[in-house]
Amino acid sequence: MEGKTHVLGGMAFGLGSYLAMKETGILVAGVPDIAQLGVMLPYAIWGSTFPDLDQENHQKAEDNPINLVFQKVFKAFGVKHRGAGSHVIPALAATAASGVLWWWMQIGKVPISIASTIGLLVCIGFACGVVSHLILDCFTMAGVHGIGGKPVIRFVPHNSIFGTGTPYEMVWRKFLYVIDVILLVMVFIV
Repeated sequence: MEGKTHVLGGMAFGLGSYLAMKETGILVAGVPDIAQLGVMLPYAIWGSTFPDLDQENHQKAEDNPINLVFQKVFKAFGVKHRGAGSHVIPALAATAASGVLWWWMQIGKVPISIASTIGLLVCIGFACGVVSHLILDCFTMAGVHGIGGKPVIRFVPHNSIFGTGTPYEMVWRKFLYVIDVILLVMVFIV
């Protein structure tokens, strides 16, 4: 999928996760809810485009020096486009880091402070973005390569109808746009 679609997906996952955290009472106590969303959402958006740094897209990488570093790391390690090194492993790592940091904060191994709270929200936001990217790419004909060269993971047939930039993707983009608007309204209602 194209970057625009991934950004909308990252926003949907970020907003949805924020609402789920708010509803279940696991937002960080003592920090305004909207401030927590303000930290999570930009990282969800960045995470939603992060896996595509495995491509030779210098314009995207040059917009952000951190992106350029990750693009060079992906290249140095020979990470292939839509490979496990740029899609599956970052999604698993970010999700695990979020869970571990949250748990450690709950049991007191990491003191709850401004730094640990921001770190947790950054991890959660980034995890939302990379997981959304992984899932959306699984809904394309190219899919995502599994760990260790395992077969491609995809939820649709290998058919050009399900390609990047097709009318099929435009349906996804419009759907995600509507979901984002609904979730954003819910942020201010719930």
